[in-house]
Amino acid sequence: MSAAVNEDGWRVLAELKRDALGRVERVVHADGRHGVRRIACGNRWPGTRWVARRLLQRERRALVALAGIAHVPSLLAHGPGWLVRSWVDGVPLHRVQSLPRDYFTHLEALVQQLH
Repeated sequence: MSAAVNEDGWRVLAELKRDALGRVERVVHADGRHGVRRIACGNRWPGTRWVARRLLQRERRALVALAGIAHVPSLLAHGPGWLVRSWVDGVPLHRVQSLPRDYFTHLEALVQQLH
């Protein structure tokens, strides 16, 4: 994986996931913003690129619709077959040893905002 800065100013810090639909990377912009880049490239299986791009378009529309809601990543950049959303610090839920006492109260409030 190259650490080179691409034409949009994003540099890959780490590959977080790669699967049949594409890859997810942690990136940093030349201006210091951190983000998560999704690349919908598919693989050699017929139709995977098409499915990946439809799902990416759906995610982009959701991020636009939810813009401004606290604790929801924001859309930082996008282009054909890729998008970058803001990085949210934290620990994956499956790795957490214990949750704060008010976790579900905050989660319920966030879900109410989303709907």
